[in-house]
Amino acid sequence: MADEKGPKKLGTFAGVFTPSILTILGVIMYLRMGGLVGEVGLIQMILIILVATTITFITGLSIAAIATNMDIKAGGAYYMLSRSFGVEMGASIGIPLYIAQTLSITLYVLGFSESFMVIGNYLVDKLPEGIAVIIAPWVTIKIVAIIIIIAVLGLAFIGITKAIFVQYIIMGLIAISLVIFAATANYTGSGGLVLVGNSGFAGFGPAFSLFFPAVTGILAGVSLSGDLKKPEKSLPRGTISAVLVGGAVYLVLAVLFAVGVSEDSLLNDGGMVMINSAGGFPGLGILILFGIWGATISSAIGSILGAPRTLQAMAKDDLVPSKQLNSFIAFMPKGRTEPVVALLISFLIAFVATVIADLNVIADILTMFFLATYGMINLAAGLEKLIGNPSYRPKFNVPWFVSLIGAAACFIVMIYLNVVFALIAIAVIALIYFLVKRRKLKAQWGDIRRGFWLYLVRLGIMNLKAQPMDRRNWRPILLAFVTLDKTGEDLVDFAYWLSNKDIVTFCHLVYGDVEQEAEKRRKKLKELNALVSRRSFVNFPEVDVVKDFSSGVALVAQANGIAGIESNTILMGWPNRDNWRPFGKVLRTLDGIKKSMLILHPNYVEDVYERTFRIDVWWSMGDDESDLKFLLAYLITLNDEWKDHRIVLHTAVMNAGQKRKMTKVLEHAIIESHLDTVRYEIHTINKISEYMDLVQQVSHDAELVMFEFQVPDEEHEMIFLDKLEDRLKKLPTSILVRSNRLFELARQRDKD
Repeated sequence: MADEKGPKKLGTFAGVFTPSILTILGVIMYLRMGGLVGEVGLIQMILIILVATTITFITGLSIAAIATNMDIKAGGAYYMLSRSFGVEMGASIGIPLYIAQTLSITLYVLGFSESFMVIGNYLVDKLPEGIAVIIAPWVTIKIVAIIIIIAVLGLAFIGITKAIFVQYIIMGLIAISLVIFAATANYTGSGGLVLVGNSGFAGFGPAFSLFFPAVTGILAGVSLSGDLKKPEKSLPRGTISAVLVGGAVYLVLAVLFAVGVSEDSLLNDGGMVMINSAGGFPGLGILILFGIWGATISSAIGSILGAPRTLQAMAKDDLVPSKQLNSFIAFMPKGRTEPVVALLISFLIAFVATVIADLNVIADILTMFFLATYGMINLAAGLEKLIGNPSYRPKFNVPWFVSLIGAAACFIVMIYLNVVFALIAIAVIALIYFLVKRRKLKAQWGDIRRGFWLYLVRLGIMNLKAQPMDRRNWRPILLAFVTLDKTGEDLVDFAYWLSNKDIVTFCHLVYGDVEQEAEKRRKKLKELNALVSRRSFVNFPEVDVVKDFSSGVALVAQANGIAGIESNTILMGWPNRDNWRPFGKVLRTLDGIKKSMLILHPNYVEDVYERTFRIDVWWSMGDDESDLKFLLAYLITLNDEWKDHRIVLHTAVMNAGQKRKMTKVLEHAIIESHLDTVRYEIHTINKISEYMDLVQQVSHDAELVMFEFQVPDEEHEMIFLDKLEDRLKKLPTSILVRSNRLFELARQRDKD
């Protein structure tokens, strides 16, 4: 995002504390606080205030940590989250946050209208009857709200510095109204002490949900981050001080309501509790009313200043799928600090909501979206600290567990308050995330995600290292050496079929000097990326410059992977005759370093591929390769292309004793596999030399054949490979298997 071009003139008090505290001490305090105390009583009300303030305080700490670690630009909470979790998560929270900020305008103007109706109805009653009949239908909450929201828009257009000056006046009116209420409350005993409240109310959850928007005011200051002189200093100081002052005021008010106002008045006087408490003192009630009006107007101003800036920040990050529309939304006239188009859009949304919405319903929606935003801010700060990103160096340090506790508290409270609304909010966030993800936006900044996954990888490796390897938990971790041709395409396909969510590394070798072949290496890596992208699965392509094939394979095979998850199975294609000598050396080298080997020999003869839907696995008595071949065949059948194929286990014996033994072995293997479709066939031969003839005869019509191979010694390798190639040409596509690790076909009863 580009830096803000408008002047940044606001300090801590004007730019953060004032809009935050005026939004905190707003419509909920004046119009709902008294009723809540009457409903749930002082004890539960104090608990509600403490829980809500604690969550907000922890969020304030997290905001302080993030703000002192990065150069905060316009966009407030959206900017923080998008630069921490990436543009997708920033959008998934930023859009609901923007909606919540916009609906807050509606919440506050409806609150103003509700309180205005007291004096409005009084004035209508004083009018002559003929005029009153005409005027009365127009003096309604909705009509007043529409007039006020238009007035608030006008205040926003005069400029942020002048709007803040208006808020100073309003802050004075609020302070006067609170002092008057404290001084005029009835402490003589007639008020009583409301400790428990009315048992008929739904309880803590609904009361908390209705109250929580009161403490979301800290985002009013955060949203003005682009208009601050020094956001890294102003955001921590202004936010935390506003939370503490607001929490203290609410606690004192809760006590004053419980001690100085009767339960009947709390329950029945609605938003007029504070005004009525000063009823015995002529003129003071109107000053409290001015405080109510000022609080609601200032909160609406704070929201209408903050919401457009969030929208403008998202537009600057190209979240709208139109470059022209993004520029239009982010437009700001020269010499002004107000994003005019974003301001008008926010006004229209708030205006429509004002016409059709209900105050309490809006409060419930706001609670969910603000809690989700708070939770993600805390999560960002906590994870940054936990994973120890070197770039995360906040001057305001918060222990990682404090922020994560705050995040957990937000999400737990969401579920507790209203599981349906919580799930809807989460669904909206998830939907926005995936829609933005599909657009594949390229952010020009780093974020927490790579560091987070690195932390999990490191944690996983530490735990993996402590777990012993045995036959049951062995699984193939493939290193595939590929050429950039048709053979390479086949090898990529088989690596995909064999991977089953495991790790696959594709390696292409370039021969020569590392420095001289640097450009060729980059070119080949681009080609390799294109080749492996033919299949959508997790893989890691690399191109290595080596001296020659045999030494290169040996070096890469030993170096690939990290402790605990190094490659254990090498996948290669069948070589051309010119490369048989180095290929034989590679086989001996890999066998010596205990790597399992798979050699793919594709067969492109058309009549071989008649649909028999059969995978033939040749099982030899007492060899380790047989278990591995069976496992690989099973992994292949997990893929859509092979799911209708049946596995047939074949073996060759020379006498009845061997047949009885192999019958038990194969039946046990099938029982242990829990694969009902597997069957076996036992064939009889007279001598070992007939084995490959039998394989050719039996498996000529299979679609895939797997059998073991022996590593040839250097003296006989050419003769061995020549005979083997002759056999392979007469077989369907084959995979030759050499095992050098323990493994066992994992139980898959639940999956199958």
